[in-house]
Amino acid sequence: MALAVGGVLLGASTFWFTRQEINEVFDEQLKQHALSVRTHYRGQGVPPPNHQTTPDLDDSGLVTQIWSLDKRQVFLSFPTADIPWADGEGYQTLTTPQGAWRVYAERSPTHLIQAAQLMSVREDLAVDTAVEVLLPNLVVVLVLTALMLAYALRQGLKPLTQTTADIGHRSASSLTPIATASLPTELQPLVTSVNALMTRLAKALLVQRRFTADAAHALRTPLTALRLQVQGLATASDEATRKETLGDIRRGLDRATHLIEQLLQLSRLEPDTSEHTASDVDLAALVKSVVTDMGVFANARGIDLGAEIETAAYQSTVVRGDVHHLRILLNNLVDNALRYTPRGGKVDVALRAAPPGVLLEVADTGPGIALEEQERVFDRFYRGTTVHGDDATTTGTGLGLAIVKEIAQRHGARIELVDGLPSSDGTHGLRVRVVFDDTRGAEYEDPPTPQ
Repeated sequence: MALAVGGVLLGASTFWFTRQEINEVFDEQLKQHALSVRTHYRGQGVPPPNHQTTPDLDDSGLVTQIWSLDKRQVFLSFPTADIPWADGEGYQTLTTPQGAWRVYAERSPTHLIQAAQLMSVREDLAVDTAVEVLLPNLVVVLVLTALMLAYALRQGLKPLTQTTADIGHRSASSLTPIATASLPTELQPLVTSVNALMTRLAKALLVQRRFTADAAHALRTPLTALRLQVQGLATASDEATRKETLGDIRRGLDRATHLIEQLLQLSRLEPDTSEHTASDVDLAALVKSVVTDMGVFANARGIDLGAEIETAAYQSTVVRGDVHHLRILLNNLVDNALRYTPRGGKVDVALRAAPPGVLLEVADTGPGIALEEQERVFDRFYRGTTVHGDDATTTGTGLGLAIVKEIAQRHGARIELVDGLPSSDGTHGLRVRVVFDDTRGAEYEDPPTPQ
């Protein structure tokens, strides 16, 4: 578009200047004609004006007129031309009923010579001459411009064509970045965006492969155990054995169900797998709700589950984040505490002010976590050597604290592991603290505003 406008402006300006030059040539022609008549005219042999004969005006529209100094016309080359006496010498434009005339007047000692040209004829001649001069050049310029534009476009699009071919020849699993060093500056932002997209795709594929491998690894053991237990049930010889085997199968199904739920929770937390929106979450209300819901499980295990919300904390319990994910975080903390706390133990959920943020903690009277294992317990599927109060091995999945860590990081919170509540044998359980230093620090996007 810009090139077309530029071409039109260039052609129009060239035409205008050419026409101006031609008008100057015509003016010079008038002057030379008047000077020639002045030089050769001696005042003899010139017939008087004859208005009965009307010769045709020639193609140049040029008229010669001679006046005596007493303003008597003594000669007119085109009798019907109505050109008045020109006051003064030089170039003038005189308006008559026939139209405008361009006149050059030259005075001799005895006469006034006027060379005149009808302006309409002059304009037609100027336009025709300009077109005749410019048209061939314009065609050549247009052809050269088209060729140069085609060449420039071909050369300019060559890097894009090469990049397109490079991407087209890649396999579905080849997501390495495209080199940008040899690309034009104008193309680099596009390729950089494509590279960023491929990086996100590679990360998403890696997460998908890791999740698939983790799920297969985690489900293999409980499914194998269930298969063996079903085989044992089929070969049981007495009612007591069958009842014991059915109990093992029921507990195995509970563990498998819990594992699948936590795997689904973990999959929803992976980047680029779902939309996460932020809202104002009241942690005090969330603590009350979770403790109420988990009270049934605590009573079934014979564990005292309670909640403590400091008065000062009520002033700053609202954080920015995803309410569903924060519920998952607290559910996992309370569930872990209940699983690892022996019967007759205690689990406390507390919410305290920690200016400028807020502190959420879950403490239990369980066996705790050894200091050398506290860094690894946040790894997926890591299960430490901790035992229950009844000396039975843990039934956890090794995913609970990994999920808690992921959610905490997304909300700009940090996790601390310290000693929990004192137990009857003089040891201390585990206290997990989630510290929201900035209540507006969530990584989630705000939900769209309704139109």
